[in-house]
Amino acid sequence: MKKINEKDINEKDTNMKKKILRNTLILTGLVLCLGVTGCNKNKEDKVSIADAVQEKEAETTEEDKNTISWSAEAENGNDNSSSERKITGGLLSNIGAGKPDNEQIKEAYMKFLADEELAVADITEEGYFREGNRYSFSEIINEYIKNESAYADDYEIGLMDAQYAYIDCGNDGSTEMVVQLTYQLYGEVNRVYFLGYRDGGVHVLGSDEWGYRSIMDINEAGYVINGGSGGATLWVNDHYYYNGEGKRIFLYNLEQDMGLKYARVPRYYMRNGFERTDYPDDEFMLGGYMVYTYNFNEYVYDENETPDEIYDKYYSKNMYCFLDEKERDVEPDSRFVELYKKEGIKWYKKAEIEKLVKEHEEELGATGDIRDADPVNWESIVELGIMEFPVISDESGAYYEGYEEDQGEGYTGYGNSGPTYYISNNNPKPYQSPRIQKDREYNPVTLKQVSCVENDVIDTDKWFEKAGTQEHGTTYSDDIFRYELTGDMGYQTMSVLNVYDNDTGDLLYTFDLSDFYKEPGYEDVDFVERGIHYAIIKDEYLYLNIYHRTYAEDCPENAYLICIDITDGSVVWISDPLVSNSDNFIIWGDNIITGYGFTAENDLIYILNRYNGRTTDGIKVKKSPDYFAVVNNELWVRTYSYDYVFSVK
Repeated sequence: MKKINEKDINEKDTNMKKKILRNTLILTGLVLCLGVTGCNKNKEDKVSIADAVQEKEAETTEEDKNTISWSAEAENGNDNSSSERKITGGLLSNIGAGKPDNEQIKEAYMKFLADEELAVADITEEGYFREGNRYSFSEIINEYIKNESAYADDYEIGLMDAQYAYIDCGNDGSTEMVVQLTYQLYGEVNRVYFLGYRDGGVHVLGSDEWGYRSIMDINEAGYVINGGSGGATLWVNDHYYYNGEGKRIFLYNLEQDMGLKYARVPRYYMRNGFERTDYPDDEFMLGGYMVYTYNFNEYVYDENETPDEIYDKYYSKNMYCFLDEKERDVEPDSRFVELYKKEGIKWYKKAEIEKLVKEHEEELGATGDIRDADPVNWESIVELGIMEFPVISDESGAYYEGYEEDQGEGYTGYGNSGPTYYISNNNPKPYQSPRIQKDREYNPVTLKQVSCVENDVIDTDKWFEKAGTQEHGTTYSDDIFRYELTGDMGYQTMSVLNVYDNDTGDLLYTFDLSDFYKEPGYEDVDFVERGIHYAIIKDEYLYLNIYHRTYAEDCPENAYLICIDITDGSVVWISDPLVSNSDNFIIWGDNIITGYGFTAENDLIYILNRYNGRTTDGIKVKKSPDYFAVVNNELWVRTYSYDYVFSVK
């Protein structure tokens, strides 16, 4: 069962009213995009796919090859590279005479990835594709960047990575391809394209997207689960697959609401939802009940539809099952049974609804061998050396030649880059390097509480305003450095820290802590994925905290501070665990002031010696500390529901 945090409960309650129209799984809250670095392969270094298939093409007569004629618009002088080229003749090329084998089909896909062939769109997608038009691989990438740039304010968008995998849609022996493109866009966003070989050429069968707080699982038979989280109490999944004809077949949507106080339909699924006066507000609790909501109909967002129309078209077809925290079937809350019957709301036991789902999938052709196929095996398109489009995430950190000119006048760029340090999780906690200056004089501080005032929980912005600071997010600056948390490994688990010079914009250091993502021995445990949450440099040392957001008992090697020497990337010390899962921490003289807390666990402010990482004091507070600020030489502490002020001596 998914672990529930008080903050997530509050988040669910605060944002629930926004959920009426969100079953499209277009997940919001993506973090701001920051400056990135990269390079481009020179064209003379590009691997030619034509060379690889020269022998096969030599066997194909000119009469066997299809040709293409452009539209009258192109003949009148319009640019042939436009993404609105029409099919008015045959396909651009056909590899080999007769029916191609799998190797020839794979070569066709590679030619498309190398911009040596175009692909026909079998879909219409507003702003990106028009059915029947033909596109190069670079055009698809560029059109996406161009469209998204309109919403990116002053932040640049770029392609960070490109991968591919061969699949067999519907397990019919065919060879299809899935391509995943990773963009720098308010954080990392992944755009996925499904390609098929039809009528002698490559076709775009469909596309999808996933990113912040979401996942996308694709298997070798073309079965897809695209899911996203709305907080620890909500998970949403779309299930669909591509059949042997390359058609996208929607199967069902599943929404899992957890931590409900009563076994009943969440209010927002009811007719008129939050406008009802005869239905109580949703309440949440630790543990609590779960509601699994299935729907065999795909919801398509239409901004012109009224809530009643949405309910009739979609929510009225929901099927529910109610479970306790041990996933045992329970009846819906007795107060609402008659109401549900009147509204036509259907509920089932879990085994009953799972049987219905299985039968429904098989009726649509998604048999067990399709559902249970192995996950795809991704390969790098970048490493093939055939891409025309520049990738801006190579290890050197240098932009491709001419990038600054492409950005226009006034672009400062981040042309220089420093070392990348890969930090290994091979030290015990606590850990102290032999190089540590054990006899260094340490001046501890003591905290004395001045005030403790209950806050409104959701008035965080007012606290930041009074404190004269702001929430740091994934990018923030001090007087010298700009810090960028990136390398999202899922559910906002940041594994990489980039440090830039504020004045020059140069990338000075990259610290890769992806080795800390899962503690050895806990690889199969859910919700214990650790990420970097805050970092700051003082003198020649980097201090950062790393943690997961769930119970200590699930993985106690959690929520600790790490000190790294920025001159060589060596680990100086790792603190005791369970001392720092606050959203930030501060350095006060020789001390680090941070905090730890979680539901049903102790909530404390901790003081550490910043030279050796030892904990020197702990001050108990009523709720877990979230943010720290220094105001007029006082320490301000924002907890979940209380605001503290301490004098510091």
